[in-house]
Amino acid sequence: MTCTIIAIVALVLASCSKTPEYTKLVKADSDVLTRIDIKQFSEKCGDNKDIADKLKGLLKEDNLKASTRTRLEAIIDDPAEAGVDLREPLVIAVNMDSGKETTEIVGTLLDKDDFKDLIECIANEKGDIKLKEANGISYLADEESILAFDDESFYFGLLNKAEDKMVAEVEKKFSGEMPNQLKDSKQWELLTSKDGVTQTLINGSLYDKIPYFRFRKNINIKLDELAILTNVNLKKGMVSMEYEVITDNEECKKMIADFDDMFPSIKGDFCQYVSSNGIVVAANINGEKVTENLKGIEEAKDILSGAEKYMKVLNGDITLGIIPMGGNIMDMNIALYLATKDNTLANELGGLGKMIKCEAKYADGATAVVSGNEPFTKAEPSVKSSEVSGKHLYISVNYDAIKKLDMEIADEYAMIIDKADRLTLTYDGEGKGSVILYTKDQDKYPTEYLMQEVKKQL
Repeated sequence: MTCTIIAIVALVLASCSKTPEYTKLVKADSDVLTRIDIKQFSEKCGDNKDIADKLKGLLKEDNLKASTRTRLEAIIDDPAEAGVDLREPLVIAVNMDSGKETTEIVGTLLDKDDFKDLIECIANEKGDIKLKEANGISYLADEESILAFDDESFYFGLLNKAEDKMVAEVEKKFSGEMPNQLKDSKQWELLTSKDGVTQTLINGSLYDKIPYFRFRKNINIKLDELAILTNVNLKKGMVSMEYEVITDNEECKKMIADFDDMFPSIKGDFCQYVSSNGIVVAANINGEKVTENLKGIEEAKDILSGAEKYMKVLNGDITLGIIPMGGNIMDMNIALYLATKDNTLANELGGLGKMIKCEAKYADGATAVVSGNEPFTKAEPSVKSSEVSGKHLYISVNYDAIKKLDMEIADEYAMIIDKADRLTLTYDGEGKGSVILYTKDQDKYPTEYLMQEVKKQL
């Protein structure tokens, strides 16, 4: 438990021109690698003097030794007093081996003596616990974790092993003898190719370790030959996450190309008929290619048996708009527009439309299913075609529309709903896309709201 408490302190305090030495402490082929720029994150949290004052107040209420309290108060005033180099990002590595999860956190030291003093202060709060020394490193270990450091780097590992095994493993890491290090690897190059607040690299082999990955048998590729790279950016009025599939495997590349053929770029022709004030889903579907590809998946055969004739009619953009009108989830206006080869869908949906108070109409290569308005009527405000066209998938959720629904919202999500303007999710083709959360206040970083919530909890 002592090691865990110390690790939390290190995590809070840690944040490059050269490859940091700590990258030799974790493996390049870890299932998940995350690089966190704490310095950049803290710069976008606003003025948090009130939080610092509250933390000091809490320290006075706690039953800490005077020396520990003084040490922690100094760190609250100046985080560099902890001995951690705030100029260097933090790296977290997670692995799933034999059903057991291990987590490792590494960072750079600014001053070994300051860091050692902090660790000893916290350790002494838990009793007469002393740092141990072994082959140039200092460490503390308990039944499941170890904290170790040398002159340059610190390492924390939740390894769930006996102490002697953990110490032997960590000694090997610090000596530089561990094979397949993150240092100077392709994985490190990918993580540092982005400049956001945090980057995450998810190794495809992780999916082989998930027991109930349902469609694994339908993916005839080596998952360990692909990875997903994400990059989170913070800007005033928005937080975004870019994602992309990384692979050199030709089968993987073909799978992505086949997906892009099934769902080509959106033209945006129907955006003018769909309101931006609700939930919007847009795509471009090549019905014949989708049908052809789904025939090879056993789980999809039952679906195709009844839907194949309709799928083959689709040959372009599909745009759906949903606007909640009241508390009842069924009380909403719908605008669905589909590029179709003929009136097959309009005829089929006509009967269904009467049941749900929608009108179905086919005209000029398009089928419309609309409620609350006449088909092919321009919406105001409408979805911007420039925001949608060129994407392969576009989803937008207006949070004011969500508020109209009579749903119980958990407290932890209420703040997001209150401060958010809209959320968009896109797939841009070639295995790339983004998720963006826009906030109502364009002059604040979203992290400033987070700090406000932290202040409330203190």
